[in-house]
Amino acid sequence: MFAKKIKGLSIRILRLHFPHLKEWCKDHLWAPGCYHGSVGQGWEVVEKYISNTDCTTKR
Repeated sequence: MFAKKIKGLSIRILRLHFPHLKEWCKDHLWAPGCYHGSVGQGWEVVEKYISNTDCTTKR
C-alpha cells in the first residue's frame, strides 16, 4: 500500500530530524487508516467513509 510506505518513510525522516518525537508519540505517529479521494467529493461521501471505518483496529 502506497500510503503505508509514505507514512513509514515520513516518520523515519521526522525522527531523524526531531529525535524528541520518539518520546511524544511512542510507537505510532500516524493513524492506521487512510483516505483516498479526489477533488469534488461531497461532505456526505466523507461522512459515509468515516462512519463505515472500523475503529476497532488493534495496533
